[in-house]
Amino acid sequence: MTKESGTKESGECALLIVLTEAVPGKEEEFHRWYDTEHLPHMLKLEGFVSARRYQLSSRALPGEPSGGPRFLTIYEVEPGRVEEAAAALEGAWGDLAALVPRDALDGSVGASHRFYEPLSAFGRSSSAP
Repeated sequence: MTKESGTKESGECALLIVLTEAVPGKEEEFHRWYDTEHLPHMLKLEGFVSARRYQLSSRALPGEPSGGPRFLTIYEVEPGRVEEAAAALEGAWGDLAALVPRDALDGSVGASHRFYEPLSAFGRSSSAP
């Protein structure tokens, strides 16, 4: 395994990690809104460069709790621009919140929005089998 530098100066993107949940039976509406309205708005904000969405796998490791938010979005933020991206998001929060389909987003689960900055990175060396 090889270690790579992961500091802000390394040119690695920071991340905004968002966990959300859809109201049961409203998943299609939730995903349509997220993909066609929310993500395009987010990617217009200063510092945000890309987004990927995931859903919770049915496979859990032994001893891990079940449940919790099923949907994860990972936004990449330009290197060294977390403060600008956070300020842009805070400034747009009211406009973004007004677009949320309240009947499709399950607020009882507790959505989470957290920025993470690069710390370190590891990968397999090219000579590994």
